[in-house]
Amino acid sequence: MKNTNDPILVLRARGPATEQGRIALDDLLTIGKHVQTAVKRIARVLTGADDSLKKGRTPKTIEESCTLHVVAMNKACFELVLDLPRNHLEAMDLGVESVEHLLAGMDALSANGHAMPTGFDTGVLQSLRDMGSVLEHDIEEIEFNSRTTHGAQRVKVNQRARERFTQKIREPISTELSIEGRLLMADFNSGKERCRIHRPMGDSVTCSFGENLEETVLTNLRKYVRATGEATYDPKSSKITHIVLADIEPLAVKGMVGEADAFDQFWQDKSLDELAAEQKVSPVKDVDNVFGAASDLWEDDADFDEFLSAARGIANREN
Repeated sequence: MKNTNDPILVLRARGPATEQGRIALDDLLTIGKHVQTAVKRIARVLTGADDSLKKGRTPKTIEESCTLHVVAMNKACFELVLDLPRNHLEAMDLGVESVEHLLAGMDALSANGHAMPTGFDTGVLQSLRDMGSVLEHDIEEIEFNSRTTHGAQRVKVNQRARERFTQKIREPISTELSIEGRLLMADFNSGKERCRIHRPMGDSVTCSFGENLEETVLTNLRKYVRATGEATYDPKSSKITHIVLADIEPLAVKGMVGEADAFDQFWQDKSLDELAAEQKVSPVKDVDNVFGAASDLWEDDADFDEFLSAARGIANREN
């Protein structure tokens, strides 16, 4: 049984360059930098980020739970002992979960696994590949050891594993994924069944589906749905390029009167008069009436008079 005070991760570098517990400072910094980056990028993926390479400030929750600290260094062979600022609920800790997925993913890829491991994307793979650059400096392998409440893990990263990371970066990436958005533009031609999911944020995604989902797609057309399936990513941009659907379920949007019906109304083609009637607004017939409602929009009377003159000129030309 694991002692909760045990460090989360132990790294051992082996090879001629690490004899007597020595290691070049550049190599030490390279290993530390890219292991840390990989853990934080996995955390991004686990918390729903489409792309761990996306620029911007790292979320506070990831910084607080995933920052590794050096707690010991041993000399027999070069050994670096790292730990996280863990809370008492280790099973729910994002940092611990990210480290567990780091080792599980490296192990799966080293064993020639084809599926993208949970928590991995192109950004994570790039971090591991770049960490492996030290293997060109008389370091033969880096051994990762971790022990959590879920058990112990040990993974060895050598040149072969690094080549596998590089190979995976260059492949189209596939992994199971769920996205939410409006289901539109379905094509039911036999053998070419396709539709598009228009997400509230981000690009729309083209999806394909089998005959078993035709009725479901038709029923939920133009509705807000959650689509789940095997997603393929562009290896360079990490953007979703295609999803082979396994399931579609309609979603109701909380806090909206009519929920799904309200969304359907958005897509109806209505005239300006119909929209104005629904919203109970009427056109402004006299621009002088604007003065009382929006007097704070102009700096002084002269500025407002210029606006009125220009508005009247436009109205006269239209009449």
